[in-house]
Amino acid sequence: MIDELRPMLQANGAQGELDRRVLQESVDALEKIGAFRVTQPKRYGGFQGTSQDHVDVARAVGRGDGGTAWITALHNMAGWLTALMPTQAQDEVWGEDPNTRVTVVLSTSGKTRRVTGGYMVSGEWGYASGSLHAGWSFLGAELVDEEGNFDDTAQLLVPASDLTLKDTWYVAGMRSSGSNTWVAEDIFVPDHRVMRGTPALGGEYPGTTEDTPNVYRAGWIPWLNVILVGAQLGIGRAVLDKVLDGASRPIAYTNFAHKSDSIA
Repeated sequence: MIDELRPMLQANGAQGELDRRVLQESVDALEKIGAFRVTQPKRYGGFQGTSQDHVDVARAVGRGDGGTAWITALHNMAGWLTALMPTQAQDEVWGEDPNTRVTVVLSTSGKTRRVTGGYMVSGEWGYASGSLHAGWSFLGAELVDEEGNFDDTAQLLVPASDLTLKDTWYVAGMRSSGSNTWVAEDIFVPDHRVMRGTPALGGEYPGTTEDTPNVYRAGWIPWLNVILVGAQLGIGRAVLDKVLDGASRPIAYTNFAHKSDSIA
């Protein structure tokens, strides 16, 4: 189905770079076929897909447009992280709208203060790809205890309504990814939306139960690194498509009837 959308994704790509955001037509079309729900649990209507499924989807989108592929990959990455959280947190994200998209910035730049039932959080998180189309975000932070001493690193699941978005994404390429900066000013994050780093690195996730599917038991760091390759593979294939498309055309001001005839 993504292959059928490729002409539209390609046509919208240039405008997306100018607008510095993926066109809504592209987002709506991908949402309709479930491209942002590859890693979402089946109980919310998602595909509960594997890392290979994730790579395949991002690669197919990337063949149409790189910026769109990048946010697709990041939304599905964040969807997998959301599935590692307690059911209460997952329900808050997907309970009312299963199409809700999540972003993720792993950098632990957030500062916290321990309070009853959770943490007060402040900070800025740049490179938030997909932030323009997201309802929630994972944001990295350093946790402290009641005395203010360092306790652990963590990923905090925060609704976009608690954040402001700073327009910082002014770059030469991949402008449509909308990788702007989230800002939090003394917001409350409850304990059930906190994923501690040390247990997670050891494969212990806050939402794991005896019934948790194997796809949500994978190693955290290896999984997050592998799945990003899909968008890059798709972009590479798009470049190859461009080269092959031009290979049969003549070279201006030469005797070569086809570019492929030239050794240059």
